Amino acid sequence: MKILSRASKVKISRLYTQEDFQKRVDKICTENAKREAFRYMRDDGTHVSTSFEEVYEGIIFITEALKESGIKKGDRVALISPLSPSAVLAGVSLGYSGVIVVLIDPTLPKEEINRLLMESDVRGAFATNKMYEQLDSDIVCQIPVFCINAAETSVKRFTSSASKVLLEE
Repeated sequence: MKILSRASKVKISRLYTQEDFQKRVDKICTENAKREAFRYMRDDGTHVSTSFEEVYEGIIFITEALKESGIKKGDRVALISPLSPSAVLAGVSLGYSGVIVVLIDPTLPKEEINRLLMESDVRGAFATNKMYEQLDSDIVCQIPVFCINAAETSVKRFTSSASKVLLEE
Protein backbone atom coordinates (compact mmCIF):
# COMPACT_ATOMS: atom_id res chain seq x y z
CA MET A 1 0.00 0.00 0.00
CA LYS A 2 1.41 3.39 -1.00
CA ILE A 3 0.58 6.24 1.36
CA LEU A 4 0.67 9.73 -0.06
CA SER A 5 0.78 12.73 2.16
CA ARG A 6 -1.83 15.37 1.59
CA ALA A 7 0.93 17.80 0.64
CA SER A 8 2.11 15.56 -2.18
CA LYS A 9 -1.31 15.83 -3.83
CA VAL A 10 -1.28 19.61 -3.93
CA LYS A 11 -0.30 21.17 -7.23
CA ILE A 12 1.37 24.54 -7.02
CA SER A 13 0.72 26.68 -10.06
CA ARG A 14 3.22 29.39 -9.10
CA LEU A 15 5.80 30.18 -6.48
CA TYR A 16 4.65 31.76 -3.23
CA THR A 17 6.66 34.98 -3.02
CA GLN A 18 7.66 37.22 -0.16
CA GLU A 19 5.20 39.80 -1.49
CA ASP A 20 2.45 37.16 -1.30
CA PHE A 21 3.46 36.51 2.30
CA GLN A 22 3.31 40.24 3.11
CA LYS A 23 -0.15 40.58 1.56
CA ARG A 24 -1.39 37.53 3.46
CA VAL A 25 -0.05 38.83 6.78
CA ASP A 26 -1.53 42.29 6.10
CA LYS A 27 -4.92 40.78 5.31
CA ILE A 28 -5.02 38.38 8.27
CA CYS A 29 -3.90 41.02 10.77
CA THR A 30 -6.24 43.76 9.56
CA GLU A 31 -9.32 41.54 9.18
CA ASN A 32 -8.79 40.01 12.63
CA ALA A 33 -7.29 43.04 14.41
CA LYS A 34 -9.22 42.71 17.67
CA ARG A 35 -9.12 38.90 17.82
CA GLU A 36 -6.61 36.95 19.87
CA ALA A 37 -3.61 35.90 17.80
CA PHE A 38 -1.99 33.83 20.54
CA ARG A 39 -1.89 33.33 24.27
CA TYR A 40 1.05 32.31 26.40
CA MET A 41 1.92 31.81 30.03
CA ARG A 42 4.69 33.76 31.74
CA ASP A 43 7.10 32.12 34.13
CA ASP A 44 5.05 33.47 37.05
CA GLY A 45 1.97 31.60 35.81
CA THR A 46 0.01 34.59 34.50
CA HIS A 47 -1.56 34.30 31.05
CA VAL A 48 -0.98 36.95 28.39
CA SER A 49 -3.13 37.39 25.32
CA THR A 50 -1.87 39.15 22.19
CA SER A 51 -4.20 40.45 19.50
CA PHE A 52 -3.55 40.40 15.75
CA GLU A 53 -3.36 44.19 15.93
CA GLU A 54 -0.52 43.97 18.49
CA VAL A 55 1.24 41.33 16.41
CA TYR A 56 0.96 43.51 13.31
CA GLU A 57 2.32 46.55 15.20
CA GLY A 58 5.27 44.38 16.29
CA ILE A 59 5.89 43.19 12.73
CA ILE A 60 5.89 46.74 11.37
CA PHE A 61 8.08 47.93 14.26
CA ILE A 62 10.69 45.22 13.65
CA THR A 63 10.55 45.78 9.88
CA GLU A 64 11.29 49.49 10.40
CA ALA A 65 14.05 48.73 12.93
CA LEU A 66 15.70 46.45 10.36
CA LYS A 67 15.53 49.18 7.71
CA GLU A 68 16.98 51.77 10.11
CA SER A 69 19.85 49.36 10.78
CA GLY A 70 20.60 49.13 7.05
CA ILE A 71 19.26 45.59 6.70
CA LYS A 72 17.36 45.10 3.45
CA LYS A 73 15.53 42.42 1.52
CA GLY A 74 17.82 39.52 0.67
CA ASP A 75 20.25 40.13 3.55
CA ARG A 76 20.89 37.31 6.02
CA VAL A 77 19.75 37.75 9.63
CA ALA A 78 20.35 35.19 12.36
CA LEU A 79 17.66 34.10 14.81
CA ILE A 80 19.16 32.57 17.96
CA SER A 81 16.38 31.85 20.43
CA PRO A 82 14.38 29.06 21.95
CA LEU A 83 10.74 28.95 20.91
CA SER A 84 8.86 31.83 22.52
CA PRO A 85 6.23 34.42 21.54
CA SER A 86 9.01 36.91 20.79
CA ALA A 87 10.88 34.40 18.63
CA VAL A 88 7.71 33.72 16.64
CA LEU A 89 7.14 37.47 16.21
CA ALA A 90 10.76 37.94 15.13
CA GLY A 91 10.54 35.05 12.66
CA VAL A 92 7.35 36.33 11.03
CA SER A 93 8.79 39.86 10.94
CA LEU A 94 11.96 38.65 9.23
CA GLY A 95 9.91 36.81 6.61
CA TYR A 96 7.73 39.89 6.17
CA SER A 97 10.86 42.00 5.65
CA GLY A 98 12.16 39.68 2.95
CA VAL A 99 15.40 38.83 4.70
CA ILE A 100 16.92 35.37 4.68
CA VAL A 101 16.56 33.85 8.13
CA VAL A 102 19.56 31.93 9.45
CA LEU A 103 18.23 29.77 12.28
CA ILE A 104 20.87 28.95 14.87
CA ASP A 105 20.17 26.42 17.60
CA PRO A 106 20.59 28.22 20.96
CA THR A 107 21.69 24.96 22.62
CA LEU A 108 24.89 24.83 20.58
CA PRO A 109 28.17 25.63 22.34
CA LYS A 110 29.14 29.31 22.43
CA GLU A 111 32.07 28.74 20.07
CA GLU A 112 29.86 27.04 17.47
CA ILE A 113 27.26 29.83 17.57
CA ASN A 114 29.96 32.45 17.04
CA ARG A 115 31.52 30.42 14.22
CA LEU A 116 28.16 30.08 12.48
CA LEU A 117 27.53 33.81 12.78
CA MET A 118 30.91 34.62 11.24
CA GLU A 119 30.64 32.06 8.43
CA SER A 120 27.03 32.74 7.46
CA ASP A 121 27.71 36.36 6.51
CA VAL A 122 24.77 37.72 8.51
CA ARG A 123 23.98 41.44 8.52
CA GLY A 124 22.18 41.29 11.87
CA ALA A 125 20.92 38.95 14.57
CA PHE A 126 18.01 38.41 16.93
CA ALA A 127 18.93 36.79 20.23
CA THR A 128 17.78 36.45 23.83
CA ASN A 129 19.64 38.29 26.62
CA LYS A 130 21.33 35.00 27.53
CA MET A 131 22.46 34.40 23.94
CA TYR A 132 23.63 38.00 23.52
CA GLU A 133 25.98 37.58 26.47
CA GLN A 134 27.60 34.62 24.69
CA LEU A 135 28.35 36.49 21.46
CA ASP A 136 31.93 37.52 20.79
CA SER A 137 32.48 41.28 21.09
CA ASP A 138 33.91 41.50 17.55
CA ILE A 139 30.63 40.13 16.17
CA VAL A 140 28.54 42.55 18.24
CA CYS A 141 30.64 45.46 16.93
CA GLN A 142 30.12 44.39 13.29
CA ILE A 143 26.37 43.73 13.18
CA PRO A 144 23.26 45.07 14.90
CA VAL A 145 21.93 42.63 17.49
CA PHE A 146 18.29 42.81 18.52
CA CYS A 147 17.42 41.26 21.85
CA ILE A 148 14.18 39.33 22.09
CA ASN A 149 12.79 38.68 25.53
CA ALA A 150 11.93 35.00 25.64
CA ALA A 151 9.19 35.57 28.23
CA GLU A 152 7.50 38.59 26.62
CA THR A 153 6.68 40.00 23.22
CA SER A 154 9.30 42.72 23.34
CA VAL A 155 12.35 43.59 21.31
CA LYS A 156 15.41 45.63 22.30
CA ARG A 157 18.38 46.81 20.28
CA PHE A 158 21.90 46.44 21.61
CA THR A 159 24.46 48.97 20.45
CA SER A 160 28.03 48.03 19.63
CA SER A 161 29.15 49.38 23.01
CA ALA A 162 26.94 46.69 24.59
CA SER A 163 24.64 49.25 26.19
CA LYS A 164 20.97 48.49 25.77
CA VAL A 165 18.70 50.90 23.94
CA LEU A 166 15.08 50.12 24.59
CA LEU A 167 13.10 50.06 21.37
CA GLU A 168 9.88 48.50 22.61
CA GLU A 169 8.56 47.18 25.87
